[in-house]
Amino acid sequence: MNIYIENDGGSPKYFASANSSQGFINDFPKVFGDGSGVDRLYIIKGGPGTGKSYFMRKAAQYAEKQGYRVTYYHCSSDAASLDGVLMEGAGQPKIGILDGTAPHTWEVSLPGAREEIMDLGAFWDASALREEKTEITRLTCEKSKCYARAYRYLRACGEVTHAVEGQLFSCLHEASLTRYAQRLLRKTPARGTHQEASVRLRAVGMMGETYLDTFERLSREKGGEILWSEEYYGVGYVLMEKLLEISRNNGYQTLVSKHPIHPHRIDGLHWPDTGRSILVLPKEKQAGDSAAVSLRRYLDTDAFREIRGEVRHSLHMADELKACALRCLRQAGTYHFTLEKIYASSMNFQAKEAFENNFLERLFSPHKP
Repeated sequence: MNIYIENDGGSPKYFASANSSQGFINDFPKVFGDGSGVDRLYIIKGGPGTGKSYFMRKAAQYAEKQGYRVTYYHCSSDAASLDGVLMEGAGQPKIGILDGTAPHTWEVSLPGAREEIMDLGAFWDASALREEKTEITRLTCEKSKCYARAYRYLRACGEVTHAVEGQLFSCLHEASLTRYAQRLLRKTPARGTHQEASVRLRAVGMMGETYLDTFERLSREKGGEILWSEEYYGVGYVLMEKLLEISRNNGYQTLVSKHPIHPHRIDGLHWPDTGRSILVLPKEKQAGDSAAVSLRRYLDTDAFREIRGEVRHSLHMADELKACALRCLRQAGTYHFTLEKIYASSMNFQAKEAFENNFLERLFSPHKP
């Protein structure tokens, strides 16, 4: 199942982690840690189904009403949930709220001075959860086994993909592809010093494959062009590498999206100064107001013909391995959502909501923009 999340609210939406061929990738330290500019960080602790995501969404919506700019970070395993939010107001402290539980456990380094822990366990009935200990243990164990299998499949998918890339490079018209990349960026203004930020627009998880349309929305706001390219045996990703290299060499401000399964691949680029976005997406996910980039001419037909059969077989194998990983992740979801129901049934959500309302009033009322 593929999920496409549109930015109907207008705020930027990304992922801050990935289930990848290299295992679980955690971008939380980069997004919320030292060097991120976050002045105040609130770490939510609690089990599945205790309302961590709801709390963050509520805080984000409250902040937006106060004039803050909010960036949403969705959960890579359950894209319907949030893993964190960043809230920035003119002349105000930059505030972050995140889910500090596994697999992105957050250890407090400056307690009180910068970070505060918010324990939602204060609102559950521990005696009720103790009665469910055997079932909670079983579900947690089965969920972990599913993730372990999924990562093995994703790792194998990565190995096969690397093998295909090694074959493909010998068939590329690389010089011609570089010149094409230069033509695509010829009207991009240089700032002198390259500015680059890495984000994630896609994820694979318990709900399948998920796509966020943040780059497309940013392009529409700026009146910029949206281009898309199919993978075409991986040539699309080579083009993205060329475009990023040119951006770095010429001092272009660039947003870079990394592929969820293959972290070395770039699946999206956005240039804020022009509003242009270029994305590597399956055809069914391409926006109606976008234009296609054809890459067939950059692959040597005669050279590719000799390896085409093996490449197609390998790519089919990689797709099957990805499908196996997704089945494992979906199975993990059945255990996860059952755990959510158990924990939710033990929660005093009325008391939790009163706490949330009080917290938000205290957090924002002293420094409204």
